[in-house]
Amino acid sequence: MFIKVAMSKGRKGRRVTTCRPTDQQSTRILSDFYPDANWLEDRPFDTGEFPLHVSGAPLGDEAAVKLPPLPYIETKSGFTRFEIQDSKGNRIGTSIEHPVTQLVLRTSELDPAIIDEKLPIYLGVSPAAPLVIVDGPEELGINGDDDPDDEDDVITQGVEIIIQGDDTRSDQDIANEFLTYFLRMHVEFHSGS
Repeated sequence: MFIKVAMSKGRKGRRVTTCRPTDQQSTRILSDFYPDANWLEDRPFDTGEFPLHVSGAPLGDEAAVKLPPLPYIETKSGFTRFEIQDSKGNRIGTSIEHPVTQLVLRTSELDPAIIDEKLPIYLGVSPAAPLVIVDGPEELGINGDDDPDDEDDVITQGVEIIIQGDDTRSDQDIANEFLTYFLRMHVEFHSGS
């Protein structure tokens, strides 16, 4: 099971920030997501809107930032709860080390093996794909063929492109957007560097 949910940052509390799916009708697996407020603000990319990756298996390279897995706790009333607990069985508070300590997912949207085998859930976040408006594909260096192995097309992977004929932005502005995207997607940021 692998689901990508478009999330939007909402109200910041003292400890957590409330995040909600941007399209409630198409996303039924969860209603809210509560990451640690400081952790969310420290991401090297804009977290106003971001994709949340929810998986029944380790994410690998699917997400830019992976969170610690959340162990299965219980299934009740159509929902399944995943939670990190202390040695006494109490939920621990969020922190930089454990940015998300509890997640409640709709059971009908989960792979049955997760519930049957009491497997953990894996989460990750990534930057949202930037929206770039250009006059035509030749401005991006795309030669027009649909060969997925073509190296010329690699720069546009993960970028939502709208081709439009009367864009008034300069080539410099468009190039700056691509540079920003490249830095966010391909440069690894670490604390203090």
